[in-house]
Amino acid sequence: MNESTDYLIENITKTYEINNAISNMKEEVLSRFDKSIRNSFSEWITGDWICTENENLQDDDCINIIRKEWLVKDDTDEIKSYIWPYLVLEGDDPIWSFFGLPNEKEDQSVCVVIALSDEFKQLQNSDELLKCFDDTNKKMLESAGFYLKGGKVNRWYVMKLFFSNSSILKGLRDDDWYEAHKQLKNAWEIFEKIDWEFMKPAIKIHNKS
Repeated sequence: MNESTDYLIENITKTYEINNAISNMKEEVLSRFDKSIRNSFSEWITGDWICTENENLQDDDCINIIRKEWLVKDDTDEIKSYIWPYLVLEGDDPIWSFFGLPNEKEDQSVCVVIALSDEFKQLQNSDELLKCFDDTNKKMLESAGFYLKGGKVNRWYVMKLFFSNSSILKGLRDDDWYEAHKQLKNAWEIFEKIDWEFMKPAIKIHNKS
């Protein structure tokens, strides 16, 4: 066994307590950050947006917002969207990236994502719409720090976020989330700049069918 494993086993009671403390820390940090986002997002972007309740950071590693013009409901009244903007914690244990700590796995990160959904693919001439979306928005999104991931079937515009330990602690201790929100606020303000006028005729046709 290596030295760290040896120490943890020899001090198994403390290891157990530390493990529980880490689990509690994750729950508190993510639930309070989730709440701070829901309390603030309407101040960051204008227009008719909603922050959905079906997913949250502490349980799902994800929080979604939808512009109402993009919203559609299925037969079970479940909320869908032609375009999904969301914040996601990627990887098996991304909490350390959330605190700005380095990790060995590149897939462990905090990201803002703009995803074109299955509903988008069902729109009339969706391939043409996809090209139009890229032609209209790709340059703007990339200049803001997003990069394109995936292909025609599954595709996302992704921006990685980097939080500092001090900004999260300030939010937890003082309920001052300004620094922690800064990158997220800047990213979500980009959503307001997406030009989606070209989608309106196709959405109108799809909603009637």
